[in-house]
Amino acid sequence: MTPDRRSSLNDLEPGFLPQLLESLGWTAEAAPSGRSYRLWYNRSNSDEQLLVPTDPSKSDYIDLLARVDRTLREDYGRAFEETLRLTLLQVRTHLDATRWVKETPLDSGMIAWDIGEEVFQVARSGLAAAAKATRETRRYFGNSSSYIAKRFLADTLMGQTEVGSFVVTAYTPSNRRFFYSKTSEATAESKLVDPESRTGADIIDKLEEIVTAVRGKLDEYKHTPNPEAFDEIVPQGFSFEMAQALSLLARGGDGGVKISRTREGAVRATEKEIAFDAVESPVLERVAIRFAATREPETAR
Repeated sequence: MTPDRRSSLNDLEPGFLPQLLESLGWTAEAAPSGRSYRLWYNRSNSDEQLLVPTDPSKSDYIDLLARVDRTLREDYGRAFEETLRLTLLQVRTHLDATRWVKETPLDSGMIAWDIGEEVFQVARSGLAAAAKATRETRRYFGNSSSYIAKRFLADTLMGQTEVGSFVVTAYTPSNRRFFYSKTSEATAESKLVDPESRTGADIIDKLEEIVTAVRGKLDEYKHTPNPEAFDEIVPQGFSFEMAQALSLLARGGDGGVKISRTREGAVRATEKEIAFDAVESPVLERVAIRFAATREPETAR
């Protein structure tokens, strides 16, 4: 029996190569003009560089890419193989990646245990709040819209942490459809169009919309400190749950959310990073407390 051929960087669409390099702890120079290559620097050792080709039409592209492949294999071994396989899987199965990043002063991305646990809680709460917000907007969700959140989290995969800062990575299926209730899921096959559901891509769209809106309000708050201004983004999906999650993410050290999209037919990943400063954590915590105190009334029978 012929063994499976080992994957190489040549199997990866060129547009997704930067995502793999960043996962291994490399950062690129400012994009040069008129060059068919780009210099990348190791974040742990700035003296270590990689010359990465960027133009597949050039005659030396394959040779230069093979050199990058050999270097990464020698430096990272199994970690490179696993990162490459995961990146190929993400591209081929259209998984969106959200990375919940926590800056840490310790080497190799290690972090205090309780803070590390909080980052996992942040990722779970943030994804659940985004899923719920695709159905309705509320200051405080509680148990509302829990079915779509549970189904979305059940189909989410967890990736490995990355070199550098402490990172919790969630991979979500962009093409899969998630329903608002068990009833709507059970009757979905009999409907040509089902408004009672959202795709994984819709949920990550909502996450990006909410987090971007929060970032904008925090920038406004620096000039005009008005906690009530955050009420304006509740219709976009901002909630107690999201405020609390982002407050935890920034508490005791800067944090951020990186969103990487691999839509069907794409030739490269689209990425967006939204950062939150540690000094902004108390602001978000106060907003969360206020949202909890002014939650919508619940209907009781």
